[in-house]
Amino acid sequence: MRKLLLLLFIPIVQSTSAQINLVHNSGFEQHTDCPSTVDAVKYATYWNAIDTSWSPGDSAIYDPGCLPDYINGCSLNAATGEPINGHFYQYPHSGNGMMQVAMYWNDTIPFVNERDYLQGRLSSTLVAGQSYCVTFYTVMDNGSSYAVNHIGAYFDDGTIDTTTTCGQPQTEYTPQILDTAIINDTLNWIRIQGSFVANGTERFITIGNFFDTAHTAHIRTRTGLQAIYLIDDVSVISSDAHAYAGPDKYAATGDTVSIGLDSNGAGMPCYWYVLGGTAAIDSGGTIRVRAMGIQTYVVSMDLCGTITYDTVTVTDTGCAGLPAASFMYNGGPVYAGNDTLSFSYTGTGAVDSAHWDFGDGSTGTGFTTTHAYAVPPDSFNVCLMVYGPCGNDTICQWVHTIVCTVPTAAFSQTVSGTSVSFAYSGTTLYADSIIWYLGDGHKGYGTLPFTYTYAAEGTYTVCVIAYSRCGNDTGCNVVMATLEAQNIRALEQVKIYPNPVGDEVHVDGMVQGASYRILNMTGECVQQGILAQRNNTLFMKGFAPGVYILEMTGEDGARRIVRLLKE
Repeated sequence: MRKLLLLLFIPIVQSTSAQINLVHNSGFEQHTDCPSTVDAVKYATYWNAIDTSWSPGDSAIYDPGCLPDYINGCSLNAATGEPINGHFYQYPHSGNGMMQVAMYWNDTIPFVNERDYLQGRLSSTLVAGQSYCVTFYTVMDNGSSYAVNHIGAYFDDGTIDTTTTCGQPQTEYTPQILDTAIINDTLNWIRIQGSFVANGTERFITIGNFFDTAHTAHIRTRTGLQAIYLIDDVSVISSDAHAYAGPDKYAATGDTVSIGLDSNGAGMPCYWYVLGGTAAIDSGGTIRVRAMGIQTYVVSMDLCGTITYDTVTVTDTGCAGLPAASFMYNGGPVYAGNDTLSFSYTGTGAVDSAHWDFGDGSTGTGFTTTHAYAVPPDSFNVCLMVYGPCGNDTICQWVHTIVCTVPTAAFSQTVSGTSVSFAYSGTTLYADSIIWYLGDGHKGYGTLPFTYTYAAEGTYTVCVIAYSRCGNDTGCNVVMATLEAQNIRALEQVKIYPNPVGDEVHVDGMVQGASYRILNMTGECVQQGILAQRNNTLFMKGFAPGVYILEMTGEDGARRIVRLLKE
C-alpha cells in the first residue's frame, strides 16, 4: 500500500513512445467460431500451433492430438467452455478467452501427440538490437497430473513450424523467456515475464515447454500422465516504452468511454487507479470507464521491473451526441490495386473535424481523404480521430495495400486398399492455412503429401480448404476405400469379449506384435501396450462407466477399432 500511495506524488511520465503490444489478439478474445471441440486453436484469430504440416492418422478420434485447446465462454461444450469445464473451474485472466496447453507427458509410457506448442504471429518483425519485455499469464489446470517448471516463450522467423515430430519435446530450440519455478497454483494466475534482445529475424512467438523429461522438474499431483496449463494475456512490448493513458476524453453523463490504447490493449501488464486511490480498478492497456463529473485516472505499466505512469482525464459534458469514430477505405477491409488509398469517415454523433494518422508517419485531415503510400506493399495501422462539441473519439485498424487473390484449393489421391495417399495441387499464394477434411471426422493440415488409413472400407468425401484473408476456396473429391484381405485377415479374426465389459476384456487371436490403445470419448488414451500372440486380458477395473474405443494396429499397418461399453 505504501508504494501505491506514492501515485499521488510521483511525476507522471508523458512519452511519445507509448507502449505497443506486438501480439495480435493477445487475450484470445477474437475468434472465427466458438470452440465446439478440443484442438480448436485455429478458431482464435492470429493463433495456431507448430507442426501445421504434420500428417494425420495417429489419433483415433482427433487429428492431430498435439494442438492446444481454445477455451472461450461462448462455447457450450463441456470441454471448451469456462469457467465450469470438464478439466477445471477457472475464469480467464481477462475477458472470455484463453488457451489450454499440454506442457509435459510422462514419457516412461511411450506415446505421441502429448506436448502442445502455442504459436502466434507478431504484428511486425522485431528490431535487431532492441530489447523487448515479454509477459504472459498461466495457471495449472485442475485436471493436471503434474506440476512442472520450464514454461517459456521462443521467438523465431517461423522455422520451428517445419518440424515433423508432432507433440514431441522441441529440445533443439532454446526459449528466450523461461520460468524456472515449478508452477502448482490452480487458483491464482501466475505472471511469467522476462526480457531479451532481438536479432531482427523474430516474427513468431511460441509458448510451451522446450525441455525433455530429464530436464523438466515435475511434481505428481494426481493420477494421469500430463501436465496441463491455461495461458492468457500475452504481450511483447519494446523495453523502452512508457505507459500510455491516451488523450483526455469527454462523454455525456453516464456514458462509458475507452481510455488507454485505441487497439490491441488487452492483457498488457498495466494497472489502473483513480488518481489518489490505492487499489487498482482494472488491468490491461485499455479499459472502459463511466463519465461522472471530472475524473482523472492513472495507469502504471511494469515492463520487466521498469514501472512508468501516465494520466488521463474523463470529463462529464452533460450533453448528448458523443461521437463514435469509424471509417472505410476503398470500400472494404481488403484492397486490391495500387498504393493510393481513399479513406472515408463513416462514424456517428456530432463531429466538427477529423484527423488521420496513416501509419507511415504521414497525417491528414477531412472526412474524406486519399493517401499514397511510398513504401513497398504492406499493412499499416491507420488511426482516425474525430472531435465534436460533446467530446472526441479515436479508432485504429489495419489496412492492406497488397494485391490480394483467393487461392485455389485442389488435390489428387492414390488409393491402395484403405490407405490413401493425398497430394495438394492447389495454389498457395496469399494462403494462410490449408486444412483437410478426410470424410470420417478426422482432419489434416498443410501442403505436404501424406498417407491416411481409413478404419473401415467405404466411400468418403474428402475436402481441402485453402484459407486467406482474401477469402477461401474448397476442393473436394470422392475416395473409395476397400479392405485388402492380406492386411486385415489377422485382426478381423480376433475375438473380443465380453462386451459390455466388467473388470476385464479378453482379446484372443493371432495378434502378435500388434499394438493397442484404449481411449475415452474425449480422445484421451487411458491404456496402451503390445498384444501377445494369443489370450490377452486387458484390465479395466476402476474405469468410469461409459463408452471407450479399443484401437488395434497390426505390424502391417492394418487397424481395427471396437467400441467397448464399460458397465
